[in-house]
Amino acid sequence: MTPYVRQLISESDYQIFLGIRQVVEKLPDLTLDDGNEGDEISCHMLVRALKPFFPVNVCDGFFYGYYQHSWLETKGGHVIDIYPVGILGGPILVEASICRLTAPSQKLYRKNSRIYRGKFSKPEFKTAVKILRKHIEVLF
Repeated sequence: MTPYVRQLISESDYQIFLGIRQVVEKLPDLTLDDGNEGDEISCHMLVRALKPFFPVNVCDGFFYGYYQHSWLETKGGHVIDIYPVGILGGPILVEASICRLTAPSQKLYRKNSRIYRGKFSKPEFKTAVKILRKHIEVLF
């Protein structure tokens, strides 16, 4: 069954989503075992690791107005949430083109990069992204 929302998403954005989903589903369970706290892979790391491989933008902000989160955005403005908060499954594609002010994506995903204040420039964060990129590169 093809969901109604599929007709609102361009073929190119849909193909990007399918490619990202395929890569994420093939990633092994990884830990960044360097002895530091926060060795878990995060949405913030994953979006930055995937960015060089797909024509998408990285977005930082909040999910559902409260949870710090990062996601990808297609040229058409659709959200590709590769590691959804509190949702088993993913990546998911959230349509964002119709009625932009009231679209579910606008209520669920709020951009705000100021909240991170240098978190993504720390050496341990950059190292984690590099490790993830190496794993992703193998999948291509």
